[in-house]
Amino acid sequence: MDDKFINLISEELLIELSEVTRELELDSTENWDSLAVISVITAIDEIYDIQVDDEKLLVCKTVGEVYELIENDLS
Repeated sequence: MDDKFINLISEELLIELSEVTRELELDSTENWDSLAVISVITAIDEIYDIQVDDEKLLVCKTVGEVYELIENDLS
């Protein structure tokens, strides 16, 4: 995972940078809700200039799965 993505997740979920790992389960953070989903989608669009489908993001269980969505869209 790149630093931009780690910072994005940290900021949007209001967690420490050190907590952001591929294995981190999104539901385990108290700030993962519908507003966070919208915020993450917006931030991904701004940072990576790609559109992530909200339905695909909602299926993601871990931070690593979210990052894989970005990697797939970038390749």
